Order: sequence, then structure tokens, then C-alpha cells
Amino acid sequence: MPVKALCSNMKEFFTLSIIILMLGNVSKAQNMVDNPGFETITNCPTNWAQIAYSPGYVNFPSVESWVSPLETSTPDYFNACADISDKVNIPNTFVGYQEAHNGNGCAGIIAYYNQNSGGDYREYVQTKLNTTMIAGHSYKVSFYVSLNYDISNPDFNVIGIDRVGATFTQNQVSVTPDRFLMLDYSIVNDSASYINAKGAWVKIQGTYIAQGGEDWMTIGCMNNSQKPFTKVQVYPAVQTPGTEDYTYLFIDDVSVIDLDKIYTFTSAHDTLVCEVNNLVLTSPNIANSYLWNTGATTQSITINDSGTYWCKAKVGNNEYVDTFKLHRMHFYSNIFLGNDTLICSEDNYTLGGERSLATYYQWNTGATSCCILPNGSGTYYLTTGNGCDVRSDTINITSVACENCFWAPNAFTPNADGKNDRFGVVLKCLVNEATFSIFDRWGNMVFTTKDITEKWDGTYNGQQWPTDTYNFMVEYDLVANKPKQVFKGNFILIR
Repeated sequence: MPVKALCSNMKEFFTLSIIILMLGNVSKAQNMVDNPGFETITNCPTNWAQIAYSPGYVNFPSVESWVSPLETSTPDYFNACADISDKVNIPNTFVGYQEAHNGNGCAGIIAYYNQNSGGDYREYVQTKLNTTMIAGHSYKVSFYVSLNYDISNPDFNVIGIDRVGATFTQNQVSVTPDRFLMLDYSIVNDSASYINAKGAWVKIQGTYIAQGGEDWMTIGCMNNSQKPFTKVQVYPAVQTPGTEDYTYLFIDDVSVIDLDKIYTFTSAHDTLVCEVNNLVLTSPNIANSYLWNTGATTQSITINDSGTYWCKAKVGNNEYVDTFKLHRMHFYSNIFLGNDTLICSEDNYTLGGERSLATYYQWNTGATSCCILPNGSGTYYLTTGNGCDVRSDTINITSVACENCFWAPNAFTPNADGKNDRFGVVLKCLVNEATFSIFDRWGNMVFTTKDITEKWDGTYNGQQWPTDTYNFMVEYDLVANKPKQVFKGNFILIR
């Protein structure tokens, strides 16, 4: 066997524009060949002969969905994932440098080999179609082949051949022990259209009218007496006496398309409208015929109600179905950022909120999200809209510190020397109201006031209180709508 390879100011604005959001994708005509580009693999190939003879269509050593119809032949698979040393790597094959037509993988066959010792030998690849052919339907068939050879191998006389094609059958072709197939071509390249350029991909194509029930496709050079192949010398320029004729072809991108099937292309348009008054909907397709769900048969219709509308437009064998969903796009309510307020700078106070129909948000800070955290005191302004309505609002924020609002000394000396003669607390925050109280060590209140600036002189009921440790407590309400707070501690009265 020869060496082988594979291959929020509340002003309202209205517009009559339509915002169309394309949500669907257009489908493609279905290729009836699974794994048409030889890209889906079970394992990276490690040697030639990785496409197996499998009468039950169950054995796929390297590449999915492709088998050999001959037990005696060894078609090949190669892929860019293979090690270069295995000689089945794309593009480093031992048949020659060969890129895949597309992707990373392809198949390879000895299309023709005239062995001096054994005569005619050929290889084929076969796959099961994913859809059974329908009698009388026309099918567009195509695949690509590329001739290649190793110029350092003097044992073969490389020839170009003109007859390579595909055969469709109802049943799987599984033959043993023949060395070639004698099948009629379903499509074949033209006579004298030689495949003789090294490493160049050639498209083989044709149209096949099905008998009905065909499930299998076989590709190669058939031993067909009605359409025998002819050959041209490729390498060397002049055949060396005693060498064997040899043609090795890579195969890629196999396609079978039913030309008589109506292929449906669908797309959906979610249409946001400000007003549904004499709104014109138009099918985006230039077609032979139109049919709307309203019964209209024109390319455009005029509507006055929101809802769902569809149009079927037929162009040859293709049918385009466009669905339009119309939504009136109004906010129905104003935005309100809240009353002007004072907040604690230590808190994560959030301004704004999501609006279900808004398509944009714009703050005077430059932010474009629905919600922001105020960055200090100031005026904050939000504008939001959707192409139909615009809403805006303003709020004034005063940000103040709410932690560590008081400070108190740890001792005082009420000796009438004019220094530290009174004990009090120092206020560092804005508060609504506060109660300042002092207690002796037994919990008896000796001083209380609601004037936070007032201080204790060390007396109670006209009596001086002795040197000792006293406790104090400040209960206060912040201006930032926080719960009642408590600041407390102790100090020493020294005489």
C-alpha cells in the first residue's frame, strides 16, 4: 500500500419614530450531509486509514459520519490536531503540503491506482444523508477535491483524471472483497475536465433528480464503462517506465441541497412605537407575493392598533416570514428623586431607580446608569427617556458626617481659676435635639440639660460635689433621619 495522507422637570415629548430591534436570525437551506467539512472528530488521527469500513455505520475511529464502502480500501482522514510526525497533520501530509478547503480537517482517497502486481485499486468515502431524498426533487450536489503528491517519491507516476463524482443509493454500499465500485454516477465532473493542479481545490458539482428513497452518498472515481475516466500526465513530465499510475485526491466541504423544498427564513421585529395612528409596516423583502395576517397582499400595510402582525413573502423557493410586535412606549408616570434631603456621608445613599420602559439615563454627573451614589453635597439632576417620552427631576442633597459627633474631656477642675472650671461636650455634627446628663458613681443624676452648649460647674442643689469619677450621656437625634443616637463616657472631677 502506498504512503497516504488526509486530509425627572416633568416635560413630556413625543416622537413618531419607530425603534426596531432585530431579534431573530435568518435560517439557511439545510445541507443534507452531516459533518460536511470533516470537522467533527472522535479522535485526532494518528495514522492513515482512519476512515473505517463499517457496514452498520457505527465505527468512526477519527471522523464522525464518514465510512468506507469497500472492506479492502483504506481511505484516510487528517486534521490540524494530529502530530506532524504522524504525517496526517494539516497542512503537513506525506502526500504533500495541503491546506483544508475550510476548517481543520478533510478526507483523502486514492482515486485511482494501477498496481503492477494487483491491477486497478480505488478508494471511496461514504455518508448517510440526514434526510431521505424525495422522488422527482432536484438536488444541488457539490464537493471539493484537490490533487496532491510527494515529488520525492519516484515509485509513482502521478496522473490527473477527469471523472470524479458522487452516487446516491437507497441502501448502504458495503462491498467485500472488490477493489473498486462499479456504480453509476449521480453527478460527475465533465469529460476532459482534468484534476491536475497540485494542491489546488476544484469544485465538483451537478444537479441530481432523485428516484426517491436515496439515503446514502458515495464519493470517488467509479469503474463505470459508460463514463470511463481519461488521464493526463502530471508528474514527472514524462512517465518513468515501470512506474504505477497513481492519483491521490483530498475531499472537503460536501453539500447536498433540495432545490424543490420551500425554505423558510424567519425574523422577528420588536417594534416600540410612540403612537399607533396610521403606522405603516413594510415587509423588508422584495418578493413575488405577500400575505399578511390581516389578509392584505401588499408589501406594506397601515395599522392603527398595537399588537402582533406577520407577513409571508415568497421569493422563488424561499418563504420569508417577518413578525412585527408593536408596543406603545409611554412611561405613564413622572419620575421623582425625592424631597431635598440631608444624608450621612458615611451611608451608601442611592438616588434613582430602574424604569421598565426607559432606554437611557443621563445624570448631570455624567453617569448613564439608573442609580447613583451621591458624591457629597450638591444638586443632582436626572433625565431619562425612551425615544417617545422624556422625564427629569432634581434633588438637593446635603451630606454631613454622622459618626463621632461629640467630643468630651476626661477631667475638669471647678476651682474658679478660670481654667477647666466646667465640664461639657463639644458638638461636631448637625443634630435636631439632644439631652446632656451627668450621673455620680451610684447613678444619681446631678446635671441635665437640653442645651447641648451648657456645661456643669460641679455643683448640685447648691452643693459642691467631691472629687470622684462621674458618668455622662448624650441622647440626640440626627438631622439625617437616623434613629436616636447615644454618646456616653466618664470623666474625673478634681478639687
